[in-house]
Amino acid sequence: STQSTWGRRWAILTADILFAAGAVIMAISNGFTLLLVGRWLVGLAIGVASMTVPMYLAECSPAAVRGTVVALFTASCTMGQLIATLLTAGIVHFEVAGGSGWRIMLGVGIVPPLMQMAGMPWLPESPRWLIWKGCQEHGALAKSPSMREEALHTFQRLGSAPSKAEAEVMLIETVLESERSAPSLLSPTMRPALRAGLGLQVFQQLCGINTVMYFSSLILEQVGFSDKQAVEWSVLPAAVNAVMTLPGLWLVERLGRRPLTIISLVGIGFGLSALSASGFYSESNKGSAAASWAAISSFCLYMFFFAPGMGLIPWTVNAEIYPLGHRSLATALATMANWASNAAISQSFPPLIGAIGAGYTFIIILGFSIVTLAFVLKYVPETKGLVLENVQGSYAGGRDDGNPLLGVNESA
Repeated sequence: STQSTWGRRWAILTADILFAAGAVIMAISNGFTLLLVGRWLVGLAIGVASMTVPMYLAECSPAAVRGTVVALFTASCTMGQLIATLLTAGIVHFEVAGGSGWRIMLGVGIVPPLMQMAGMPWLPESPRWLIWKGCQEHGALAKSPSMREEALHTFQRLGSAPSKAEAEVMLIETVLESERSAPSLLSPTMRPALRAGLGLQVFQQLCGINTVMYFSSLILEQVGFSDKQAVEWSVLPAAVNAVMTLPGLWLVERLGRRPLTIISLVGIGFGLSALSASGFYSESNKGSAAASWAAISSFCLYMFFFAPGMGLIPWTVNAEIYPLGHRSLATALATMANWASNAAISQSFPPLIGAIGAGYTFIIILGFSIVTLAFVLKYVPETKGLVLENVQGSYAGGRDDGNPLLGVNESA
């Protein structure tokens, strides 16, 4: 992959170029085929970015703040979703550009990648990738002094004292040496990490987040909102999602990954129960003020609990738990699992809600959230405060008995 061959920075830059190109093509498209080409490029960019950015942030962050730094990726996404929802609602409400307002919505997608591209010269390469790449190219770490020196400089640039930077580089070198005889990604000793990582990504989607984000306006229409009102009111759940991501940035290090996820899932259960109840209520009270407010309140309750926990943790944990030598491929598999689940659920949700109604549909999703809670309790470890190499080293030597081995807590 690009991130393994050319580095994390080049992979992010590639995603920026794909985002910008896709946005332009979609905005100027004059037919379905060209629109599809632009959307395909943006989809490819999303895949590259969502796979690379959390990993890059984890590899560049001290253990004490790694969870918060990686969680900023999700926080930025939720803020972007809110801005996009506000823009869409504004275009619909004010009927901007008549029937061509969609071109504005798609075209402004060029702004964020251009801003990030402008800042790329100031971003360092991942020091862990530099050391790993030197090992891959030269066959021995001692034969790559230039990359080792660049890694040392990067650690110092990121805030480590010279002695601390040297200790970090030596630890990475030691781990990489041990990985020369490490098992393959699909070996039994790697299964605990893969199971936790892929499971979290799949269950994040099964808990219904993108059905709520993508189809909130459709659900609001079902309880009696007009098309225009549904688009405008869908801003509120998106706002709760963005705002409640912010306390998660603090809680991920204060409470830890595992407790925060468990609390989040319990709250998600209450939110989905409320959504189901409001769906049943609206069937006999469609168009009433009570049905409308019940739906809006249920959406917000769900987002209140989802955003700081299940919204952040799958990406954070997946950026931490894989050995450096397997990290790119394992992260790619986990990212693919997330987006494949997203696609499957997004395709199945509209016909399902049309066939059995919102009430029963959210009962099904509630069932998935209960299964997710059981999965987290059994298989997902705590990685708070662990040096990245300790997390991966303990997993690589772990047992596939349903109880992930944890590393030793060390100071950052």
